[in-house]
Amino acid sequence: MAARRRQPVRPRARRAAAEAVGELDGHLGGHGYHLHGLPVLRAAVTDRFSARGLPTTPEQILVTAGARHAIALVLTALTGPGDRVLVERPSYPNALDAVRARGGRCVPVALDAPEAHAAWDLGLFTAAVRDAAPRLAYLIPDFQNPTGALMPDASIWAGRSWNNSSRPGCRPTSRRSTRPAAPSWQPPGTICSAGWRSCSPVGGRRDRTVG
Repeated sequence: MAARRRQPVRPRARRAAAEAVGELDGHLGGHGYHLHGLPVLRAAVTDRFSARGLPTTPEQILVTAGARHAIALVLTALTGPGDRVLVERPSYPNALDAVRARGGRCVPVALDAPEAHAAWDLGLFTAAVRDAAPRLAYLIPDFQNPTGALMPDASIWAGRSWNNSSRPGCRPTSRRSTRPAAPSWQPPGTICSAGWRSCSPVGGRRDRTVG
């Protein structure tokens, strides 16, 4: 296997690292434990969501220690043993392991070839929601792992209708509810429960306008 070429550090990343080191002293005087994340980071995430069209307050931000932490929290909040979780096939292995560890059952729906620019067959996913009645849907619309596919914006927003119309008699998820009546579907870059936005620090996400 050929050696992987080292990528140069971008100037913007260098500046951000230097600024972070300069602010380090201000954080050393406390205990270092912030249940919901560092306040200044929560404020920055709030500004980013709001600038992209999704009004957000710092009280809604929960910073996690990576994607696996966020997935585990959401599964704990929204699912119980025996609940079905709709997933893509293939998908992020650690997410599937987290579903099984929670006692959940994965309901896989196969993806088409990503080069077809339509990896997600919404007809198949909608049928799976109707027939399997999953408690939660775990999808990766941006740079899907492991295919790298990008879900079209129209498909992302079409998926929101699952909360309302894919299961007979179901109602939209209440902001106060901790156990949704239909699969949870939220804008890319957020994992939401009862008005919270759980954010794991990952890169590479393309910008979208959400609202």
